[in-house]
Amino acid sequence: MVDYGTRIVLRQYSLPALTYLHPYSQRNSKSMLTKLRLLAGFIWLVLAAACPAQAADQFKEALVSPLRGGFSIINYHDIIDEEERVPPFDRVAVSKDHFESHFIWLKKQGYHVIGVQDLVDAAVGSRSLPDKAVLLVFDDGFQSFYSKVFPLLKKYRYPATVALVGAWMDGKDKPDMPGNKQVLSWDQVRELAKSGLVEIASHSYGLHQGIAANPQGNEQAAAITRRYDANDHGAHAVPDIERHARHDRSPHPGPLPEGEGEQGRRDFYGAQRYEDDEAYRRRIGMAMEQSAEFIFQNAGIRPRVMVWPYGEYNDITLQAAKAAGMPYTMGLNDGANTLADLGAMRRLLIADDPDQAGFADIVTGLRAALPQRVAHVDLDYIFDPEPARTEINLGKLIERIRA
Repeated sequence: MVDYGTRIVLRQYSLPALTYLHPYSQRNSKSMLTKLRLLAGFIWLVLAAACPAQAADQFKEALVSPLRGGFSIINYHDIIDEEERVPPFDRVAVSKDHFESHFIWLKKQGYHVIGVQDLVDAAVGSRSLPDKAVLLVFDDGFQSFYSKVFPLLKKYRYPATVALVGAWMDGKDKPDMPGNKQVLSWDQVRELAKSGLVEIASHSYGLHQGIAANPQGNEQAAAITRRYDANDHGAHAVPDIERHARHDRSPHPGPLPEGEGEQGRRDFYGAQRYEDDEAYRRRIGMAMEQSAEFIFQNAGIRPRVMVWPYGEYNDITLQAAKAAGMPYTMGLNDGANTLADLGAMRRLLIADDPDQAGFADIVTGLRAALPQRVAHVDLDYIFDPEPARTEINLGKLIERIRA
């Protein structure tokens, strides 16, 4: 979801991808950000029937045509035995039986599973990509990649990429997934790399988390968010904004107390509370260096691929990744790719444990049949200087769409 002034635009994610992007929002289930995600979901569901067939066909053609001479990326996370599932939250976990059925289907349908080096070689003209080329990418570096995926890679001789989260590998943080998810050991990572089948990518060191994004306490992806520091102005931040709001509504406002005039207003509304551009660039630059270095220090490999946490990136993160030696990056937009997209590749997120038929629909259709919607919401009718009133207004908007 992107905010351009008073217009909210829903990015072109499928509903499964949209709802997965920020699992940490469960920590703020009553927050404005969570309500905005619900709003996005409702708009998708309510307006689904309004998608003209002709427009859907044109959109599908625009997505599918790059497969001729291009490639798709299939994105997995955890592969589990059915008894390991933690309902209702394991939406990106795929059962072991369904997972192998995906491999069987790819083989029968003549798909060619390629690796990152094949893309690099094709980009410099030393080889051509085969028809129906696909990459397999596994986010988060869960233990299941070694115990369940790796044996199948060897069986089918399929290459794959696994993306590691440094803070999880070092035990400084736990995976933001339900249950007690175990991650790979460094001995296993080194074995995978030596096999010749597995590309070791970075999923960042410490960016796989949400950070404070506004005075309401909402969290957004650390890689793309200007950090909001609620402590810059002490413990009286909330009373300050309430005082400004009362002052603005008063028919005879008079002057604010000393230190709370227009300069104080500017300070409160963001001049010194949000991370500025220089600080943001510095933080992201250091994060990208750390995101490459932790793999080199522990596995002796310089990663060349950055897999963006939650699929979120911008021009600054792309530049920082390239400077850190990772010019190839991957997001989570649906669709196919050409060799011109290596700097920010699209991926098909596999969610809700599809069986072989469901998987086939995703790979062949690229989710183009799902309606893509843009909603215009006037934020002037939602925002209020009082955070509680903003929450009420947003809740009413969601209820109107739901009805």
